Amino acid sequence: MGGGTWIYLGKFVFNEKAGQQHRVTLTNNTGKVGEIVTADGVKFGGGMGNIGRPDVSGYPRFTEAARYWMQWAGVPDSVYSESKGQNDYTDDYKSRGMWVNWLAGGSDSYPSGQGLNVPIDLSFAFHSDAGTTKDNRTIGTLGIYYTQSYDSVFANGASRYLCKDLTESVQNSILNDIRALHEPQWNSRGSRDASYFEARTPRVPAMLLELLSHQTLPTCVTDSTHVFVSPLAGPFTRVYCALPVHKEASHPWLHPCLSTILRLRLRAETKWN
Repeated sequence: MGGGTWIYLGKFVFNEKAGQQHRVTLTNNTGKVGEIVTADGVKFGGGMGNIGRPDVSGYPRFTEAARYWMQWAGVPDSVYSESKGQNDYTDDYKSRGMWVNWLAGGSDSYPSGQGLNVPIDLSFAFHSDAGTTKDNRTIGTLGIYYTQSYDSVFANGASRYLCKDLTESVQNSILNDIRALHEPQWNSRGSRDASYFEARTPRVPAMLLELLSHQTLPTCVTDSTHVFVSPLAGPFTRVYCALPVHKEASHPWLHPCLSTILRLRLRAETKWN
């Protein structure tokens, strides 16, 4: 499972006073006989881009297109470059869904596929969108899914209408949070059953989220604060854990979000010690 490429292990916080004690440890102690964890290397951070097309960008790798990360990470060229090197733009948005299928191939999520046997639960494409208005109205949030590919069923037999449920639930949850915390007039662009490559290609539940417009000043001012961006993970995570994509024996565990707003209300005469 997951051989021949980089697998994200998570985010770790190190104590700056620990000195040389900083480390990441991989262990085979899974509680089951015969399960093995191996790694040729462990790296910290994404590093700098090093794919020349024809020149190297000079930017951190996380700012580059997904297609360049895949080439660097050992993904087959049949996945990251459908155009056979002729069109990096189309390769970039097409490769994302194909990469999901490559990871999931051979697993319970995509049993008939050829890949790395990673049981992917869903594919989530997070975008900003273009669009302007003649006043200070926001362009708003759009959700996109597709139900008609692969005879409207997933590789494990479930209905692709799970994509509709996922998209509408995530969008409504995000809209409620944005309107309550930031902008009461935030616009909803609805949800759309449309044949976008990132929506129709994955063999697992998939959605695109066009969160906001990067062309309107009021939106950009709001978007520029981490206070706006950071709570968006909460609605998505809540909806994901409620979807019937998990095995019956699986019980997702959520770490509580850190409080960012605190209010005290004095309801009666109180004596403080």
